[in-house]
Parts: sequence; C-alpha cells; structure tokens
Amino acid sequence: MKIRILPLFALPLLAACELATGPDADPRPGIIQSPYLQAPVVVAPATVQAGEPFQVTVRTLGFSGCWVEARTTVTSEPGAATVRVYDRTVGEVCTAALKTIDHTAGLRFDAPGTARIVVEGRGDPSLGETGVVTIERTVTVQ
Repeated sequence: MKIRILPLFALPLLAACELATGPDADPRPGIIQSPYLQAPVVVAPATVQAGEPFQVTVRTLGFSGCWVEARTTVTSEPGAATVRVYDRTVGEVCTAALKTIDHTAGLRFDAPGTARIVVEGRGDPSLGETGVVTIERTVTVQ
C-alpha cells in the first residue's frame, strides 16, 4: 500500500480560499475599508460637465486570488448617486495573496452645482468589522 502525503506548501493554497470546497455563487458587498487597501479607494474627477457621462472607479479587497468582481450597481437622483460594489469567490484552489478588485461605474449629473457620490460596501471582516460602510466624494458639476 502506497501512502501519498500532500506537500506542506500546498496547504496554505487550499486554506487561502474562503470556501475551498467550491465556488461561491453568492455575491457579497465588496470590502472598501481595510488597512490592506492602497489609497485611493474611490477615484472620481473633481469637476464634471453637466449632462456628460464620466467614470468612477472603486477599489475593493479580496482575501485571495479567487476573488472577482460580481457586479456594480448605481442608484441616482438629482445631485447624488449611490454606487454599490459586490464581489464573490470563484475557483477551488486559490493563492494566498491579497487582491484588489477595480469596479467601474458610469455616472452623469445633469444640473450644475455640487453633487455627491456615495459608495457602499463593507469593512474588513478579518478585523471584526460588520455592516455597511460608506465613503463619500463630492464633484463640481459645471
């Protein structure tokens, strides 16, 4: 009888995924607040033109190479927009490296003035943070 031992270097790779047994089909709010995220988390222009579309990028954190963008949603009203970011895991064997995931959302404000962009996600669960976290930016609409 031959016994095979899984090499010790493979164990961290298997443990790196939140679910090593299979892909996670359920998106969850992206992590937008963590000391592991490099600034800036939200990238938006300071000034935009009324009626012209522009892009906002939101950077989220994944705990392994298996994390990917699930979706990005936008809810808007005059003078404000809320961007919600969602991530999920895919794959069965993941690297142990932290990963940043860029979400891009298209926005447009029609009236000149100051507009608010509110980004919703979550805090770093490895630090015990739970619940919704928001980051706000303002843009000048000309």
